[in-house]
Amino acid sequence: MIEFQIQLLRKNITDKFSYIVADNSNDLKVRKRISDLCKSHNVYYVSIPINMYFRNKSHAAAMHWVYKNIVKKRNNLYFGFLDHDIFPTEPYSILNRMKNNIYGRVIHSYLPNGYNEEVTSEYPYWSLWAGFYFLKSDLLSRVNVYRFNFNPKSFQKGSYLDTGGGLWDVFMSKTLYPGQLATYSAVKFRDSKVSNVQTDYYEKIDNWVHFVNISNWYSTPNAKEKNDFIVNLLSELLKK
Repeated sequence: MIEFQIQLLRKNITDKFSYIVADNSNDLKVRKRISDLCKSHNVYYVSIPINMYFRNKSHAAAMHWVYKNIVKKRNNLYFGFLDHDIFPTEPYSILNRMKNNIYGRVIHSYLPNGYNEEVTSEYPYWSLWAGFYFLKSDLLSRVNVYRFNFNPKSFQKGSYLDTGGGLWDVFMSKTLYPGQLATYSAVKFRDSKVSNVQTDYYEKIDNWVHFVNISNWYSTPNAKEKNDFIVNLLSELLKK
């Protein structure tokens, strides 16, 4: 998947960019394979220190480490985070889509029984999805890096923001709500016995495709069939 991402970013992103693979794998053999892949494609590779967190919190800790140790020190005008399983499907400019100097998939808060479709005075909380997250760097330049927290953020009545929501206090709450930035839809590509977004769908975020649960953390019926579909689709995108 990382090799497909390298190739599709180079093929389709029209902005000038540097691409850095920040490896949060907990398997040292996997890290070696990813490092070798990056070297073969002349891609920057960084091995994040292994942390003792799991899932969302591990992702959040990795994002904090990357921001503190890489983003801040590079001093680029813009920066962004991408999950390893999201790919541009055609020529695309991120910078042309920035609004209020941010861009990504805007998500609202969740409740124990569902998702808040709208920002309200009772639930004003919003964030950018951590897997597709772009900012102008100076928006955060005055924030002490040690106050950064990319963890999920909990509020009243069981409301919460997912990974990245921990920036609510120091950033989002002080930023004008942008409304929808990237469009979002879920596309069903097969049926299985379980059949939910983790098993039988991919997500369209503007002209990007995101394959949910590609690491199979949520047990997927006939995972090989799903993986074959993904590989075939990405191969076709490279031929376009």
